[in-house]
Amino acid sequence: MLRSTTQSTREIENVANLIKGNVNFTKELIHQIDHFLETNYMSESVINALVSKRNAYAIAVMNFTRVHNQVS
Repeated sequence: MLRSTTQSTREIENVANLIKGNVNFTKELIHQIDHFLETNYMSESVINALVSKRNAYAIAVMNFTRVHNQVS
């Protein structure tokens, strides 16, 4: 089944908007983790886990941004 160009364009725009929302949410999550790390005393294992997650989220944001810039 072939879809109209308008429908396909709309679907692409919807995906782009979802990715943008995901990136914005992830950036806020990174900010919250950074703040939490700076203002709370925790064991080294908890710090390591949070830093690992924070770095993974940062890489995801960089990858999403790179793909978005290539598509735009």
